[in-house]
Amino acid sequence: LLSGDVGRFDGDGFLYITGRKKEILVTSGGKNIAPIPIEEDLKQIPAVAQAVMVGDNRNYCTALLTLDVGYLLKNKMGVDISQIKPTELVAELEKNGKNVDEFSKDKDILQEVQAGVDDVNKKYARVENIRKFAVLPRDFTMADDEVTPTFKIKRTKIYKKWESTIDSLYAE
Repeated sequence: LLSGDVGRFDGDGFLYITGRKKEILVTSGGKNIAPIPIEEDLKQIPAVAQAVMVGDNRNYCTALLTLDVGYLLKNKMGVDISQIKPTELVAELEKNGKNVDEFSKDKDILQEVQAGVDDVNKKYARVENIRKFAVLPRDFTMADDEVTPTFKIKRTKIYKKWESTIDSLYAE
């Protein structure tokens, strides 16, 4: 069956679809990496909203991460977000005198994200580890053509739009 999906079988013989063949990253060393499970684990880091793994034709893997504005408001600024619509969180952050870009450079946030990345890396083979990451100054949006209406990432668009940031992660 050629579906274009990539999967794995568990110990009981159940098949799990883990990604799409066209979304496989192939490192410069020829290792095939399915980024979606790793990205999903990165998104479990409390401060992280979105994650996009980079590593195609590269010596090692990196990631572009965006911050969860609701987390920032609630956990870093003490704002009750229960009555705030998700679409209004950024405006609420700015109303409280902060913006996402400031948090993306904040030493404490970066340490928190690094600790989360370190934990995620423990689950994967060395070749799949995220060696460097960049916390972006904003989330991925439909307006910027970076996600679909169902919020699936548009990998090639993100790679192109954030090319200079990606290149900086690979500058030795």
